[in-house]
Amino acid sequence: MAIDSAFDKCAEPTAISNANVDIALMQHLGFDRFAIAGHDRGSHTAFRTAMDHPSAVTHLIVLDGVPILEALERCDTRFATAWWHWFFFAQQEKPERAINADPDAWHGGSAEQMGPEACADYSAAVHDPRVIHGMIEDYRAGITIDRLHDAEDREAGRRIE
Repeated sequence: MAIDSAFDKCAEPTAISNANVDIALMQHLGFDRFAIAGHDRGSHTAFRTAMDHPSAVTHLIVLDGVPILEALERCDTRFATAWWHWFFFAQQEKPERAINADPDAWHGGSAEQMGPEACADYSAAVHDPRVIHGMIEDYRAGITIDRLHDAEDREAGRRIE
């Protein structure tokens, strides 16, 4: 799937819309049932895929994932200091302006750390304002609509089976 096609399919990067893209992609690849893993922010998409599509997900693996609702409910000064970027990324326009002004300084990374090919791919991505906007929108969704969906699930007693 080309990057332009992926952006078109997921115009609103909430965990629910990302989960729907996961399902569509796996069906396109011929898989009606599959295991899913997610790391960090991807763990929210993996969780939402398992929560909303239990008949499709056979196993869920969450790596380094912080449940957004739990984290925000327990938020204190220590958390806000360590996870300041969640709150900065929730702002409109400012994060993109700051990151796009000097993506290399913001993201770091080197060919020595990643290997030349991976570093070139990474660099191309972090220099694309559409990619940066998508990354930031994912955080915005996490602190707003994804948090709301998680609260609704908790209130309704929904759990992953």
